[in-house]
Amino acid sequence: MCIRDRGCLVKPQLGLGFLLLILLRRHWLAAGVAVLGIVLVAAIGIGRLMLAAPQWAGELAGNIARDRGPGKVLDASQQGPSRFQMMDLQPLLHMVVPEGAVTLVALAAVALLAGLAIIKLYQLGMREHTLLAASGVGLLMLMPAYHRYYDAVLLLPLLVLIINALMRDRKDHLMIVLAVAMLLMVLPLPAILATLHHRGAIPASLYDAWAWQNFVMQHQSWLLLISAMVLVCWTWRQRKAIQ
Repeated sequence: MCIRDRGCLVKPQLGLGFLLLILLRRHWLAAGVAVLGIVLVAAIGIGRLMLAAPQWAGELAGNIARDRGPGKVLDASQQGPSRFQMMDLQPLLHMVVPEGAVTLVALAAVALLAGLAIIKLYQLGMREHTLLAASGVGLLMLMPAYHRYYDAVLLLPLLVLIINALMRDRKDHLMIVLAVAMLLMVLPLPAILATLHHRGAIPASLYDAWAWQNFVMQHQSWLLLISAMVLVCWTWRQRKAIQ
């Protein structure tokens, strides 16, 4: 069974946040079209999988379980070989949270940020701040679960928000911080640094150091968290400006 056939089933959270946003804004027609599209795509995908491999569900679960083991591709701890490619909170939480609680703590952090964002957006008037809301959803959807750099396509609404804000005020310091963070997240610096290490350009004594592994190699995860907090501050400032 080709891995691409089951890839669409692995990360439904990528789109569910935007569907929830549509529902909160009471765009019932758009929500209905989205749900219909999800059902049709799921039915077609699952139907094809059932024809190609009737045991696809068990095989998928087994593959995910194997990949989540210590030292495997989904391992976000220090032993994970692909840890530096991840763009979510789990690699950071592994530094301070017991193994079994990492996902729960990540979800709690996302829920807290989402709650703050929703409160502020309603105070601002969500209908007039759709782009801001979509930017927040994109950030939040990346945080709790396994994501790699290519999932950063969810940050496109934030990029548009940054451009719009800086066109209005080029001295907006919070947006300048977000713009720099976006630039550093777009550049594949962890992969470049890993390649340089394998070629001997970066010595093992530096590359394997705790600070290097948890800050330099994980800077995309740190920037994701910082961007979320800066966006909350920017939203708070917008509310104060309206008042």
